[in-house]
Amino acid sequence: MNSLILSFFIPCIIFIMIILTRRLVISIAISIIFISIIMHYDNPVAIFSFIINKFTAIFYSFDSYSINIDIAFLFLFLILLGILSEILIATGATKAFQEWIKPKTNNTKIIESLIIALGVIIFIDGYFSAMVVGQIARPLSKTYNITKEKIAYFIDSTAAPVAAIVPISSLGAYFIGILNQNMINNKDDIFSIFIHTLIYNFYSWFTLLCAMMVIIFNIPFKTIQHKKNKKETYQIQNKQSLKSLIIPLLSLIIISFIMIICLGYEEKELNNIFDILARTNMTLALLIGSIVSVILAIYLGRKNLKINTISLAFYRGCKEMVLLISILVLAWIVGAIMKEDLKIGMHIVNFMQDSFSSNWLGMLPAILFITSAFIAFSTGTSWGTLAIVVPFCIDIITHISIDTTYTAMILAAALSGSLFGDHSSPISDTTIISASSAGCSLHRHFITQLPFALTTAACSIIGYIIFGLTQDWIAGFIIGALSLYGILHIIKYILYKKIKLDLRT
Repeated sequence: MNSLILSFFIPCIIFIMIILTRRLVISIAISIIFISIIMHYDNPVAIFSFIINKFTAIFYSFDSYSINIDIAFLFLFLILLGILSEILIATGATKAFQEWIKPKTNNTKIIESLIIALGVIIFIDGYFSAMVVGQIARPLSKTYNITKEKIAYFIDSTAAPVAAIVPISSLGAYFIGILNQNMINNKDDIFSIFIHTLIYNFYSWFTLLCAMMVIIFNIPFKTIQHKKNKKETYQIQNKQSLKSLIIPLLSLIIISFIMIICLGYEEKELNNIFDILARTNMTLALLIGSIVSVILAIYLGRKNLKINTISLAFYRGCKEMVLLISILVLAWIVGAIMKEDLKIGMHIVNFMQDSFSSNWLGMLPAILFITSAFIAFSTGTSWGTLAIVVPFCIDIITHISIDTTYTAMILAAALSGSLFGDHSSPISDTTIISASSAGCSLHRHFITQLPFALTTAACSIIGYIIFGLTQDWIAGFIIGALSLYGILHIIKYILYKKIKLDLRT
């Protein structure tokens, strides 16, 4: 089968299987097997060899003949955060937080706004934001009757989207690094173009706006009744103070941030914040922060921790994160196949290069948004998508005489599209981590988030069409935002009508 056709076919298979089976792990695993059979149907042995090689490549680099140590750091970080979550429950720190916040307010909207605010404040990295905000927001689910699906949506909507509109973030440093590598003729204008790109990143701004409108309009996230597992509860004998939760989480944030700076700083090198973020080892910094946090959590809650309690907390934390890691590995395998073997990004970019005409210039931002979105949805990565699409954007900019504003708009559309694809993809690592962090099933998070992501994307496309045709970004933003407002009202009406019908039946 032609690799271009297969590139478009596989995402559709994954999506359909998720809807039908409601089992994302099974859907991704079957998709991997299906791709392998199609690619090597004439050699059954090669099918197994192909799958094993793709799995091995996640942990071992065949180019440099070395272990991928960053993956090991990431997995250890995730396991430690799972353990931290269980330790905070076992020591009574989570309960202390619930008891402290409940008398302060009974307004669910304030709490939901607080979750979004936390995601905005912790902007340094998408992974980091998703995991930390989840640790704080998860206890609020029962206290304020906020569904886990809704919390997962808030977490996911303030992870990568926020990192993409803040210059001093890991994504911001990565993006400006790509611009430096590819923009040869406009080196002096790079920072100005970069800042304008963040401003014109409609999808990120509309995603935050959408999340706030969900709160204001009280749009329900209808959930299903889960079977309650008989789970042994922790015996909490001594009441804990609020500091037993705040100190470990603050230490996680502060130590991680300090280590990010320290690991990225090099003598006799440029040490502005962008260079530091580009050089740093983010996963190692997060691992060190999580180690300190777990130690502090155990120390502060030592009165309620016995050997068997600690053992149970470690077991549960590891068990939860092993499932998450398994899903991540499967998602990365699919992403690697789509990017490296089927070369979906290069197929689409080559097609656009062959078909591009100056008559398309007004519609180019919208076209680039859709292109980047499909690549990111198929591969599960916005970073990888930017590495493919941005050079193509620079090539267009080089051959067409356009001003700084339109240059930034083209790049912003590519960035926005990659964020939407990543945000809505079931094989995206931030989607997977956001669901796990909120304690929500990945299938439910994907299904409940998708309508809002699609709505935000549609409004972003409207904004880019207006922007492209009029050269007025304010008009594009206002019309896109008003469209979002109107569509969300319709979604609210449909959801409430469906809930009423369900109650009658």
